Amino acid sequence: MCAGSLQVRDVTAATYSQTLQPPMVSRFLELLEAVDDLLFEAIEPVRQKLIEKLGGSDRAAMVARGVRPRVINASDADFDPRTKRLPYPTSNKLHWTSTPLSGE
Repeated sequence: MCAGSLQVRDVTAATYSQTLQPPMVSRFLELLEAVDDLLFEAIEPVRQKLIEKLGGSDRAAMVARGVRPRVINASDADFDPRTKRLPYPTSNKLHWTSTPLSGE
């Protein structure tokens, strides 16, 4: 906040984090690697087809014909999230369970 004008300069949000125990991190990493392998296997044929079909494309012409993004220049004073969505909650309920890892 600027002391003289009481205007907000930055808007930030809180971040919650929980450090996992090393065995849980290892199991989570194994899960991510398995999902990554399956995802690669599923999308590789599509990726190869796109490379074949779009490899000879005139990219400059595609960009020239493409739709340009619409830029709206507005000041932070124009930003009013409460007119577009529900108000922010004043609390955050957290739910969790704990399951022991095998071997513990």
